[in-house]
Amino acid sequence: MNNKGTENIRTKKIEILLFLVTVLFAGCSVENDNVFKAEEVTVLDSMDYIIISASLKWFLRDFENSSFDFDPEYYGNDKTEELFISDSTIFDPISEGGIKMHQAFDSTDNYITRGLSRMNRKNYSIDNSRINSFVTRKLEGEEKKLMDHMNYRELYARYPKAWGIVHFSKPHYDITTKRAVIFLEYHKGGNFGKAEYMWLLNDGNGWVPYDEIQLWIN
Repeated sequence: MNNKGTENIRTKKIEILLFLVTVLFAGCSVENDNVFKAEEVTVLDSMDYIIISASLKWFLRDFENSSFDFDPEYYGNDKTEELFISDSTIFDPISEGGIKMHQAFDSTDNYITRGLSRMNRKNYSIDNSRINSFVTRKLEGEEKKLMDHMNYRELYARYPKAWGIVHFSKPHYDITTKRAVIFLEYHKGGNFGKAEYMWLLNDGNGWVPYDEIQLWIN
């Protein structure tokens, strides 16, 4: 075979190699795009709301039906008639110390614990009508501005039945092992409340907590 024929074969091989590389990168691009789109989902699913509803019931069990000597104009009702709910999820990242505290109790669910941060890289809109453990009112518009500016006196004056303000993350759950973890925060005003991480297990009768790590309480 002459030099010209050899050169043509080499050129063809290079063209084929370049084509294969282009196809490979295109496939990776599509895959990465699909992953990105999956992470861009902004709605909570039905299982999210089931877990949120159950976790709120357990989270507020120490406050429910208790009598507190609060100024109702500033701190709202002392009965759990209605909860303020934020308009989107909120997340306070768990520290390595917090993870290790939980691992000392149970390390078999580390994949959902660490997955909570990844799941909450963005906020998700909340449909409070799908929360069934409490009567809730979503904070949006003017009411959200009042909360953001800590004008609780006017906020509670508008809604005297309100009992407090709750924020939570999107839960991270594994339907196979029936385990979940969620971040929860509750406060009456600017200086009373608590925040924690809660791990839950579905025991066949519903979602119940098997561990909690408190971030703060005041």
